Amino acid sequence: MEGDSQPAVRNQRAVRDADFTDAPYLLADVLPGSIADSDSAVSFRFRYHSAGPGDVAESPEITVEQRYGQRLAWDMSEIADEKLAAPRRLEIAWYPADRPVSTGPQGKGSSFDYRGRVYLDNVHLTDNRQQVTITRWVRKRRELQRSHGFPIDDDVQSSTDAIRAGRFVYDDGTEIPYSAEILAGGDIRIEIDDERFRFEGVAV
Repeated sequence: MEGDSQPAVRNQRAVRDADFTDAPYLLADVLPGSIADSDSAVSFRFRYHSAGPGDVAESPEITVEQRYGQRLAWDMSEIADEKLAAPRRLEIAWYPADRPVSTGPQGKGSSFDYRGRVYLDNVHLTDNRQQVTITRWVRKRRELQRSHGFPIDDDVQSSTDAIRAGRFVYDDGTEIPYSAEILAGGDIRIEIDDERFRFEGVAV
């Protein structure tokens, strides 16, 4: 990318033939290369345009370090069915995390000219919510490892047949609280560092 304040890739043709209603979970693999004049991580965001004028839904920001490959995931199931049934355009936009775009989908209000490569691959929909949960889970574990090193101890503070809670101790001495619970039906709910994950009937 050579100069956009908020680069983006856009697709209309394939998106209009895609089934967002029955497969509302969106995945994409990204690898941001080095950014000229910035050491910041890169914030990515999905944008979904449906047929109505001004109908745009945005994913939360997903931050990825430069030169670090990662999978992005967006649970679109909370978007209204009538909007999912009328896709018009899909965008993946990005910008340095330390230079957030203040206004507008085209980056108006940002003075930073993004210069660098970004690789995108394997953009697809799935009907499997579990893939979104696993993507978030892997991302969280790697984020903690990059910040604190590997976990070296598990300080269990309470444990029953269905519930376990404690703190993971990392290389740098940081203690991160966690809890895990087996729910009715076999689902597993995990909370770590104030983020929640629900796995559907599988061991983690």
